[in-house]
Amino acid sequence: MALADITLVDSEATPVSHVMKYVSQQSGKTIRADFEASVEAPILFTIGHQSRKVNGKTLQSHLARLDWTILDADGITPYANNMRMMCDIFDPVLSDALADNLVTSLVSFMTEANIRLLVRGSVF
Repeated sequence: MALADITLVDSEATPVSHVMKYVSQQSGKTIRADFEASVEAPILFTIGHQSRKVNGKTLQSHLARLDWTILDADGITPYANNMRMMCDIFDPVLSDALADNLVTSLVSFMTEANIRLLVRGSVF
């Protein structure tokens, strides 16, 4: 099965496009990787979906996860970092309008300043 590549752009001084290519499927999740990243500092992008019943209603869970390994100043010690976005939506209210509202709300929050505060433990 061939899945389309996904391009992510980082925030380096000169932005770099990371082309995430299909690697495998594991436990219902699709794994992609930037094949240009070093073996010591991989960049992975995972997308997964799951359905389950909650109080008799179907709840759809959707995951997007970016794993970004960075080497310490010594150039040897790897630190695997990640950011996850999780959506839990009940089938009866699933709609394009809801998806659009969730995206707009999340994007308005996901500024560089807010994420810097978030990863430093701010409660805003």
